[in-house]
Amino acid sequence: MVLRAVAVDGYGIVHVSSTRTNVTFASAVPDSLVCGVCADALRQPLRAPCGHAACATCAEASTRRSGACTVCGSLVKEEDWVEDQMMTLDVGNLQTHCPYAFGRGASGTRERDDGKD
Repeated sequence: MVLRAVAVDGYGIVHVSSTRTNVTFASAVPDSLVCGVCADALRQPLRAPCGHAACATCAEASTRRSGACTVCGSLVKEEDWVEDQMMTLDVGNLQTHCPYAFGRGASGTRERDDGKD
């Protein structure tokens, strides 16, 4: 998964996106806000008629490639995807940490190895 649970001394477990620069989530990103294609927190969320969501770029690429929903495989055209403003707000409301705080306040980081998010 692109979102990794990492232990940071002084902060506990944080969730780091390996595809976004300087984004560290304070808690696990809910599965409903994770893209089924890139496995990262949704960016510009779009929703298919079947109800599944994906990032705008992931939905576009997947639809062009397969003509199907990224999750269930239902046939979907590019124009069928609609912007999901509530999901955009939900992603925007996720608590994050300042990426520069770890260098100043934390004495070390280590990847969490128990398999839990």
